[in-house]
Amino acid sequence: MPQPDPASARHESGGWPLAAAATLALQGIVVLAFAVFYLLEQAHASSTFAVLGSVVLFVVAGVGLLVVARGLLEGRRWARSPALTWQIVCLPVAYGLFQGGLWYAGVPLGVSALVILRGLFAGQR
Repeated sequence: MPQPDPASARHESGGWPLAAAATLALQGIVVLAFAVFYLLEQAHASSTFAVLGSVVLFVVAGVGLLVVARGLLEGRRWARSPALTWQIVCLPVAYGLFQGGLWYAGVPLGVSALVILRGLFAGQR
């Protein structure tokens, strides 16, 4: 049975898969930037171990998102599940941020999650 070409599947579904991969990569970069910001802001915290532990988790999440984005870009099927799971987590977080008065963080997160979800389901038959 012939394997479908990921490039032709991307072409048939428009630019949505590419937009999903690029937006997921952007989310990964934002998580990595937040890790640096958090480290600098908490430099004088009372618990250095807790701060470093949190920074490590942020870095692992950011790098993981970049790996998943690359998998989406290459058309790998394994990348869809972690991308979908991350967006399902991001949507309620975005809603909570918006409701908490942090609309400037909640709206971009929610919009990016919706773009990625649209891209994940583009071209599915």
